[in-house]
Amino acid sequence: MCAHALTFVFVYGTLTDREQASAVLGTEWPDTEIVGDAVLEGCRQVDGQYPTLAPAGSATDDSVMDNAAMEVETTDGETTGSETTAGETTGTLLTVTDSGLERLDRYEGVEHGLYVRVQVPWLTSMDADADVDPDVAADMDLGTGANADGRPVDEDGQPPVWTYVGNPDRLGTESVLEWPRAPTFEDGVRDYIETHDVGVRLAKDSRPPDV
Repeated sequence: MCAHALTFVFVYGTLTDREQASAVLGTEWPDTEIVGDAVLEGCRQVDGQYPTLAPAGSATDDSVMDNAAMEVETTDGETTGSETTAGETTGTLLTVTDSGLERLDRYEGVEHGLYVRVQVPWLTSMDADADVDPDVAADMDLGTGANADGRPVDEDGQPPVWTYVGNPDRLGTESVLEWPRAPTFEDGVRDYIETHDVGVRLAKDSRPPDV
């Protein structure tokens, strides 16, 4: 069991590759847990210089399809078709240490404004979605909304999930992604998340792989 408190992170794009995630997290990889495949609803993945997220249904150029299928190597080492629809993004749910989160921040260029790290809520209780390794659940700081065995019990009591959203002006994404107007890009992303049905759920057929 990991000796550190763990935090949920939803990753998509290159970080769904186990080898890439391991390289980025470095010495924190042994303390990283792969919870399983997950879906971020309310945002879709678009590709520029690097992949980023856009509000569901926002305008894109002709090079971005509403339903784009691509083959990726998943965290369990298998190659599979990953589909991004107009209203959701498929990815992987990890739990990382505080130091691991700092490594991800550096990799995503948060300090330089390339990406922002934002919190998104759970759509449903984890208990209803999948069996999470009890050792993983026990390491998480679940706050006051946890049940007797340490798992989150409802949407309000569940710990937030972090994810990264790239600034389209910095990533070479030519299309207008229609984030709400706000003093900063990060404020616009947060406003959208708070006012729309954005959230993370575990994929129904997901099971935590051995790590």
